[in-house]
Amino acid sequence: MNLVAHQILSFNNEKIQVGNFLGEFIRGKKYEEYEREIAIGIKLHRSIDTFTDSNELVSEACSYFRKTHRKFSPIIVDVLFDYFLIQKWKQFRNDSFLDFIDSSYSILKKHSDIYPENVKEYLGYMISENWFYRYSSLEGVEFTLKQISKRSTFSNNIENSIKEVYLYEKELCLLFLEFFPILENHCLTFLKSKEIF
Repeated sequence: MNLVAHQILSFNNEKIQVGNFLGEFIRGKKYEEYEREIAIGIKLHRSIDTFTDSNELVSEACSYFRKTHRKFSPIIVDVLFDYFLIQKWKQFRNDSFLDFIDSSYSILKKHSDIYPENVKEYLGYMISENWFYRYSSLEGVEFTLKQISKRSTFSNNIENSIKEVYLYEKELCLLFLEFFPILENHCLTFLKSKEIF
């Protein structure tokens, strides 16, 4: 799952949101350097990624891209699932998407003093270019995929995957809608096991 999903799957717990964001960057046991709830958020991020990568519905979504994009298929699906999450926002959230963006950016900026320098830079780009909002359109998804393609050190044609997205959007959205509630339940179970709720 991508940036927007990780924030939603923190269930409005500020410290968990921060950890879930940091989870993209913190490796090994470095989470031990952070306070308890942020550390749990980092571990939640890892749990989300592991659960998503091993799920059959996600694998089926990846199959639409695997022939032409191989190992990059999960990256494409991650971005695309954020798009579907935003398109189906009212099925999962009571607030508006724009309010969610403002709140998330505000929380992540508030705690930026504890971030490594590379994460501070990343957050600055993310907010100034409003990545969360960008995921709300297929044009934004295409732009994001082009940027990922450029940053990769491996030869790829990720930017061309938008063709499959347009062709199979309905089928891919149905897979997302089946998967996301399962992932939500997984995350709630994880957090309850850590006595967060």
